[in-house]
Amino acid sequence: MGLYSDLQPRRTRQLLGDAAVVLWICFWLWQGWSVHQSIGSATKATELAGSAAVALDDYLALAAAAFGSIPLLGDAAAEPFLRAAEAAGRMSTASELGTDTVNELAWKLGVGTALVPTILLLAAWLPRRLDQVRRGAAHWAEEPELLALRALSTQSPEVLRALTPDPVGDWRRRDPAAIAALAGYQRAYDGVPSSNDPSGSLVATARSEGSGRPPAPPTEGTGER
Repeated sequence: MGLYSDLQPRRTRQLLGDAAVVLWICFWLWQGWSVHQSIGSATKATELAGSAAVALDDYLALAAAAFGSIPLLGDAAAEPFLRAAEAAGRMSTASELGTDTVNELAWKLGVGTALVPTILLLAAWLPRRLDQVRRGAAHWAEEPELLALRALSTQSPEVLRALTPDPVGDWRRRDPAAIAALAGYQRAYDGVPSSNDPSGSLVATARSEGSGRPPAPPTEGTGER
């Protein structure tokens, strides 16, 4: 399976595209983590309030116990402190609930910030990239007529005429030399490995696209230049 084309300009575009996707994903993962951390820092206030409420509850309970030991006035003197301790306990519970809510919100917003742009990009990029990889599968190398047909449908007229004078006519007539030239060029374009081209001559032919000119036409009877 060929992940990248043998054509240098096309290979460069594919590499840059893949690198850009990786950088995009990393950037939004970092943004999501930053959002989570920023919102999560708000829990410091609720945690401090909760700690203070717990401490106040304890002190008020001690005060209620001390006043409750006073003869005759004990219960009456301790009741305000007991009620205040109950209020402090409710404040502690509310602080814990606020902390949990902020943490949940931080996770949801952080994950949403990271995933939404990533999913949108992958939805647009991944099918096209997988199609490029599929076209680079090794089994394509065994179907020269299909590769030649794909060359006819994807390559520019200048490239096709440089490979064979009458690309469409030669393909319809199943001309072996023309089909070999077209298939060889498309094979290199898609990065399809070939056991029939160990010298890399077809790849070299295809790479001439990167020099700003179409490849030279193949010599008669060989399908190669």
